[in-house]
Amino acid sequence: MNTPLFMPLLTLTAVLALGLTACAPVPVHWRKAGAGEAEWNRDKAACQSRARAEVSRRYGEAASEVGSPVYGSGRTLEKSMARYDAQRGQRRFYENCLKARGYAKTRTEPAK
Repeated sequence: MNTPLFMPLLTLTAVLALGLTACAPVPVHWRKAGAGEAEWNRDKAACQSRARAEVSRRYGEAASEVGSPVYGSGRTLEKSMARYDAQRGQRRFYENCLKARGYAKTRTEPAK
């Protein structure tokens, strides 16, 4: 093995592996001081319901397509973009609802 070429290649491989690991998504959890599991479940369900209702009101037909594939030949791009906007809106309304109820996002690092 050619040592001058091997070391930089090994170093590059290690750096790339660490870089990819650093880019892995970190799980997000919602926390509220003093809130138990029952309260979390109630608040989560209420916020999900409110977010769906708000998105349905604001985005109309696109909201009913959230999570479902769009078929057909006409206006597929427009439908896809409307569905994307509705999904984003639903997530934003859900998160704002949880924040209004006193929850905060926390990132949980994976165990090493």
